[in-house]
Amino acid sequence: MRSTVHGILVVAFLVGTVVTTSSALADRYWRCNRTESYSALKLGVYSPTATGAPDGFFGGLEGGVALSPQLDVGLTGDYFYRGRSAGPVESANGGPPYDIPVHESFDMGSSSVHLAMLGVGGRLRFPVGLNGPAPFVQGGILFQLLHLTSMELEELGGNRYREVERSDTFWGFGWQAGAGMDIPLDGRTGLVAEFGYVHAEPQKTIDEPGYVRTTLTAEAGGAFVRGGVRFSY
Repeated sequence: MRSTVHGILVVAFLVGTVVTTSSALADRYWRCNRTESYSALKLGVYSPTATGAPDGFFGGLEGGVALSPQLDVGLTGDYFYRGRSAGPVESANGGPPYDIPVHESFDMGSSSVHLAMLGVGGRLRFPVGLNGPAPFVQGGILFQLLHLTSMELEELGGNRYREVERSDTFWGFGWQAGAGMDIPLDGRTGLVAEFGYVHAEPQKTIDEPGYVRTTLTAEAGGAFVRGGVRFSY
């Protein structure tokens, strides 16, 4: 019985020593490289998981405060954009009323995706040494606004076309989770590299007299990878 008690005391002492030492290292590291508030600019690529959905630009802004050397909380703003077109189609029309060929070109179709996200989140850091990179995990809750546009040409005959445009706006709440690495450059600036996943299924409700109420759900979730710069204050 006595040996068991001694063993428990020894393990507790070792665990306390490790926790205290790692906490002291973290305090020294983050006290040298971080203050109470920060902001960050991040750029990268967003890849929707839905089949046929295109990859696109993914930028973000972030600002917050450090509640402890290991924990950040703040506000985030992210934006995914993708635009593409089918064409252009070119042709040469000579003859009356002109004496030389006149070339014309036009797009057969185009589309765009705009996904804006505003949210709150947190980042848990794991400092592994003095003046070195620190891995982290992060997550947050997001308000999402998705705007889709599409333009196609409808052939009317006689080399004449008419533009047919459509657009829809969806909104809803989702979440984001990821991990990455923070690489300090000096006491006030650092580099950030991160990857993760955004769950996004914003909706739109169609409720017109004489029709069945219908809810449209956009499959806008996807994975991302990006890097950026963080500034401490």
